[in-house]
Amino acid sequence: MMGVSAISAGYIMENGLLDLREVIAATGLVQIVLGIIWTSLYSKEEKELLDQSLQTS
Repeated sequence: MMGVSAISAGYIMENGLLDLREVIAATGLVQIVLGIIWTSLYSKEEKELLDQSLQTS
């Protein structure tokens, strides 16, 4: 089963919007940005939940 990124990349290349090298660079940048957002927004809450679960067990 194909993921959203693979389907999106195929659609973009099929329609000639970007070539392979540009699609790879764009998906890499998107993943980096989403990783930064995830780390800044949810990392603190996840650490607190893990600490609570370790203290109770």
